[in-house]
Amino acid sequence: MGETACEHYEMNNKPNEYLVTFGFHSKDISDTGNMFGDKNKEQDIDKLQVTVEVMSGDLVSAIVQAQRVVMTERAITMMGYMDGIPDFAKQDSYTIDDLNYILEKMKGTGVFESWMMLEPTSIQVARTDNIPMLQDMTVEAVSKDIANTADKAEAWLKEQDK
Repeated sequence: MGETACEHYEMNNKPNEYLVTFGFHSKDISDTGNMFGDKNKEQDIDKLQVTVEVMSGDLVSAIVQAQRVVMTERAITMMGYMDGIPDFAKQDSYTIDDLNYILEKMKGTGVFESWMMLEPTSIQVARTDNIPMLQDMTVEAVSKDIANTADKAEAWLKEQDK
């Protein structure tokens, strides 16, 4: 039988602060109800942006940590689901039969699964110390694009004349 080679690597990767932003758009959400939670139910919101600050050694780990925070927030939101069921919203206490009935009813709609498994439309992540630089880059890119708008319009008009 062969020998086992063992290697040991040490990482001295100090954590950095990251901002992870998740974008959700209603067009990517099923019609099982208001998937943006009770905090926004009184508003006509079709897009939601959630930003989470985390300390992490790298970008990918920052995203994973931020996703855990979002999942935890969703779980907290779902704890208030009893208020959304008209027959039970006014009750101060519930029997086991009430809870089982409500749980089965909610499971049947798929709302728990669709809410908890909702994927973001977009994810942005950056170290917080890089944000001013990224904002400057965005402004520069938009400014260049705006500056070229007249040239683009003129070229398009010439193309239409052909």
